[in-house]
Amino acid sequence: VDIGRDKEKTKQVLKENVVPVLEGKQFTGDVDNKTILAFANEIGYPVVLKPTDGSFGRGVISNITSEGELGYSLEYVRGELDYPDVIVEHYIPGPEYRLYVVGDEVVGAMNRIPPNVMGDGINNIKALIEIKNEERSLNPRLVSCPIEINQDVIEYMGRKGYTADMVPEKGEQIFLSDKSNISLGGDPVDVLDELDPEIKAIAVNAIK
Repeated sequence: VDIGRDKEKTKQVLKENVVPVLEGKQFTGDVDNKTILAFANEIGYPVVLKPTDGSFGRGVISNITSEGELGYSLEYVRGELDYPDVIVEHYIPGPEYRLYVVGDEVVGAMNRIPPNVMGDGINNIKALIEIKNEERSLNPRLVSCPIEINQDVIEYMGRKGYTADMVPEKGEQIFLSDKSNISLGGDPVDVLDELDPEIKAIAVNAIK
């Protein structure tokens, strides 16, 4: 548990045991933002910024594509959110999976999809969120995990060029965040029978 709470320790243990990890580096609170920006320029964009000790997606900002964007993100995470110790690492696009391992077997797997709504050509994004939250309230797991229009969601929508008052076209999927945490309103989709055996083997090896 102690290792798992620390993302840098976790990466080191996994790397030493031939589990694939992303290139990145931890920076403590005494390292200035200029040094972190220089490291990001060295490994290349896009990157992810995350607190060393954090959970539920708090303070995680992904797909940062420029030095200016990273500088703004560092001020937000280290200053406003008060996470002085951070990690910067490569951002890899693609689907995100969470796997559950018991013994030597993967017994559950889900594709975690970031919070989103589907346009109907009538309701605005705010109303679509309310409708989806009503649907989520019928699920015993999701009832406690509604989609909230918080500052992170507002900023994400702003970067994508839309607002809560916008009416999406029918069938248009609108993502509200790049964080896929179920606790933040993400959708869990069962993929246990679809996953490649090699991915399952990596998960089992990671647990060991």
